[in-house]
Amino acid sequence: MANHLGAAELVGAPRSETVCMNGQLTMRLSVSAELVRHARRIVVEHALMWDLEELSEDLGLTVSELLTSVLVHVRRGDGAPRAELLVQRTLDGAVVVVHDDDPTVPQEQPSDACDEGGRGFRVIRGLGAKLAITPSPQGKDIAAVFRRPLAAAGQGSTS
Repeated sequence: MANHLGAAELVGAPRSETVCMNGQLTMRLSVSAELVRHARRIVVEHALMWDLEELSEDLGLTVSELLTSVLVHVRRGDGAPRAELLVQRTLDGAVVVVHDDDPTVPQEQPSDACDEGGRGFRVIRGLGAKLAITPSPQGKDIAAVFRRPLAAAGQGSTS
């Protein structure tokens, strides 16, 4: 059974449409700073419901980093940039995918510890995720694949 929440219908809620079913969360978003925080909380809560406690904060931070990148770099003449977010539970972890309408492939820029921006991909990789960027004429998908630590996934050594 699908859990469907039209968050735009809630008083004071950020503009988004959220659907969750069978270990998959999808959100269509008009991206704002408030919505980035909102989406992060939703993803963390879903990861906890999916028994992915050890990945929940990493998934939330990844969503925050990727949606903030959309907010900063994707321009729309008619308002807030739009994005689609997919978080899918897998057998051994989870995948986060953010799609936006800009086909420009992001380039990592040199940054140091004092810089406030430009470190998103390094942060996500530092969490242990594999990153993939797929551009198309309709925009791009940025995917981050997370695997549970071996012991948490029941694959630890028995010796």
